[in-house]
Amino acid sequence: MNCNIKTSFALLLAITNSAAVLAAEDMTIYGVVDIFAARQAGQKALTAIDGRGGPAGSRIGFKGGESLGSGLKAIYTLEYAINPDSNAGITAARQQFVGVESSTLGTLSAGFQYAPAFLLAPRFDVMDGSGLMAARAPLASAADATISSGNRARWSNSLAYTSPKLGGAQVLGIYANHDDETSAQASADNRWGLGASYNMGPLDVAVIYHNIGAGAGVKDTKEFFVAGSYNFGSVRVMGTYQQKDADGSTDKDNKLWSASFVVPVAANGEFQAGYAALNSRGQDNDGNSLTLGYIHRLSKRTSLYAAVNRLHYDRLATRTSSIEGSLAAGETANTYVAGITHRF
Repeated sequence: MNCNIKTSFALLLAITNSAAVLAAEDMTIYGVVDIFAARQAGQKALTAIDGRGGPAGSRIGFKGGESLGSGLKAIYTLEYAINPDSNAGITAARQQFVGVESSTLGTLSAGFQYAPAFLLAPRFDVMDGSGLMAARAPLASAADATISSGNRARWSNSLAYTSPKLGGAQVLGIYANHDDETSAQASADNRWGLGASYNMGPLDVAVIYHNIGAGAGVKDTKEFFVAGSYNFGSVRVMGTYQQKDADGSTDKDNKLWSASFVVPVAANGEFQAGYAALNSRGQDNDGNSLTLGYIHRLSKRTSLYAAVNRLHYDRLATRTSSIEGSLAAGETANTYVAGITHRF
């Protein structure tokens, strides 16, 4: 009897301590493993197994928080890019921040964070807004735009605000000192961005504005983006337009637009097609991109995909990003990819 009392007390103590730990620290480990095979046919043929990720970048992350009472919660996210096709392991931070969340006032956070473009723009492109395979993606990189799905839309030393969703509407804001915090020109690369979206039923629209200070390889630049999509049931159509105005009149001034659609196939598949065109200041320095793709969702967490992208740059183009490396000016390349995505 005495032994049973001691055993029950020990079990109760262990359960109590475990509950206290879980209440103090609510942490989730999550991630994506996405690997694809690619064949790029152009002036330089290239075959690769790529673990950076297709529709979703490969990553591992840790997020959680602690209730502070009065409707407030301390939150954090530590998320890192991984390259599962090699022994590179963790390759870079994707986002790292800590903040305070209110169910009625929104979230205020500080750290290395996504600008509004990273959170909003991918909703309006094919291949789940892939930073590599979407029609708009390589041209946004060639435009040297921060309104993209890539690293230029991640900002260092930033303070960000996310509003609660009110009837489908939400507002995002960010201010960043970015990379240079110590030199006499430390304020030159400061930047800020605003984003607003409305998503209700079949309609989804968004507006983004980024103001980028000189420094860190860019000139004083203003970028604007507007996008919309509508789901008719049998097809979802999407369109985007963005404009970049750099300080002075150079080929870094450009306009980029895209049009795309997604058609459901049976219960779990989607055929996707998108076209994008980049128009830079000057002559014979533009680019265009066409992506045709298919995603088959095996479950909520696992998908198979295949896509082909045709990318062309005019003969005087100065930046020629592609899915695998860069193209030569005046080159046209077809890239074929097939891969798998698993989320955990």
